[in-house]
Amino acid sequence: MIDFFAEILAQDFMVRALTGGALVGVACAMLGVLVFQRGITFVGDGLAHSMFGAAGIVALLNVAVASSSDFIWTALPLNILVGFGMAWVRRTGKLRGDAAIGILFPIMFAAGVLCLALRRNSGAPPINMEALLFGSVLGMTPEDLVITAGGAVVIAVIALTWGRRIAYAAFDPELAAMSGVRVALAEYALFGLCAAVVAFSMRLAGVVLVSSLLAIPAGAASLWRGSYGWQLLFASVFASASVKIGLILAYWIDVPSGAMIVLTMGALFFIATVVRAVTTGFMVVWAPNARR
Repeated sequence: MIDFFAEILAQDFMVRALTGGALVGVACAMLGVLVFQRGITFVGDGLAHSMFGAAGIVALLNVAVASSSDFIWTALPLNILVGFGMAWVRRTGKLRGDAAIGILFPIMFAAGVLCLALRRNSGAPPINMEALLFGSVLGMTPEDLVITAGGAVVIAVIALTWGRRIAYAAFDPELAAMSGVRVALAEYALFGLCAAVVAFSMRLAGVVLVSSLLAIPAGAASLWRGSYGWQLLFASVFASASVKIGLILAYWIDVPSGAMIVLTMGALFFIATVVRAVTTGFMVVWAPNARR
């Protein structure tokens, strides 16, 4: 076993994948806590698919680009606009829950598929659609790691400083407005942050993994109903551990890393659910006996 871990740590691409993947996981998990409290867990999936559409549109407009990683950053402003559009439709259209997200993201995803097909028909260099959908965390370069670290730090600072206001606006918008919190601005900021996180994570994690990292760790943290800071810590540790365990298992079994990370998160979520149920049941049984 020691030789196995020594082999992993001796390979630069695995060290970068473990470090960068954990950073992406923490950034998504911390933002996911805010998204979960707002009751819009579908936003991660929606904006990840919208990012696919934005990338397709940019690829069609810039047919000289041959690599998905070259234009994914160019698509960031467009995806942020889509995020603002989702927030605007939610607020002005009075749509509940994830309805606005469910309306806009299939439109963007279909636009991305159409634009990539038109690009292919124009004779431009082909785009690796698999990289857009599933990412390439094992292909992380030193430059990717620097960008990922910078993005993760920015998200962590925002979550730790302004996150409580955003969470307050999400938990009780009316009371937050009475307390002076600009609820509309908080919601636009939340959607914009989600779009930005999806953009800098998608190059490495892809559509499927990004949406999972935004939803599953935050869902696991919500099982314990702790304070905002506790949920940030729990979700971050959960996501980081899931990414590292998933990557190590994928390397060991020789299977796709993204799928293994998602399955690892699913397994850990199931364990967290069972532990929560057992401890809750124990407390219910123990408490009446303690009063006797």
